[in-house]
Amino acid sequence: MVLSTVMDTVIPSVSPPVLSPSIVKGTFGDSVTLPCDGPPYVQSPEDQLDVLWQTDGGKKVARFSRGVHSVGFHFTKRVTFLTEDIRRGDFSITISSIAFSDEGAYECVWKSQKHSEKVLDVKLDIMEPPFMQKLSVPAGESVTFQCYVHVNKQASDRLVVQWKRGDELVLKLISEKVTYGRMYAERATVSPDRIQKGDFSLFLNVTGLCDSGAYQCSTDEGQNGTPVVLEIKEYGQFDAVNISLGMAFPLSLPGEPVKV
Repeated sequence: MVLSTVMDTVIPSVSPPVLSPSIVKGTFGDSVTLPCDGPPYVQSPEDQLDVLWQTDGGKKVARFSRGVHSVGFHFTKRVTFLTEDIRRGDFSITISSIAFSDEGAYECVWKSQKHSEKVLDVKLDIMEPPFMQKLSVPAGESVTFQCYVHVNKQASDRLVVQWKRGDELVLKLISEKVTYGRMYAERATVSPDRIQKGDFSLFLNVTGLCDSGAYQCSTDEGQNGTPVVLEIKEYGQFDAVNISLGMAFPLSLPGEPVKV
């Protein structure tokens, strides 16, 4: 008697093991790539390719689903997620103009009709960009003081932001309402939109000699930016300029206020 053995064919799952979180560091304002390698899915038919990037809180960053790209609201025009790379099993995305509000954990997820499989966790750390801490401009020129602070995403629209020159108030912003120091009304501005991203930079227009000094930003949460020292060049430091009748030329404001 001949015994025959029937072997069942076992098809292995394409699910890869989830790796330890990958840590990516980027500088405020730059572009950064969040890696995700998905070779087990590379043989999947085009109409079954479905890859989702989201924050650990479930907010959509980008998705490629059956040939269609879509991007989350806060990442519009900032995400690169190439179809050709996805077909090769490279599910990485590139985020441009990164801000402190982008900092946190991200998930690369493979989606099928029946379930979702997390491929990789990525933690994104944002670093403060380098900037000048000593500035020197001619009297009458404009100047920007840069300041970057890690902000709480949930409280970014309720932050109290303040700029001072020494102990003197330059500007204070509370819920988009601005209070100015005595000498800075209509000369000092900040951007509420950029503040929500962690950029507290101050723009000061029409500088005078009395504007020299150390400027610093702060928040009501006790966060302080790096002080920036401003030096205003005196008028005697400039060369003489010849002008003709009818020619326009800039006129700098005087330094210290004159009491009459």
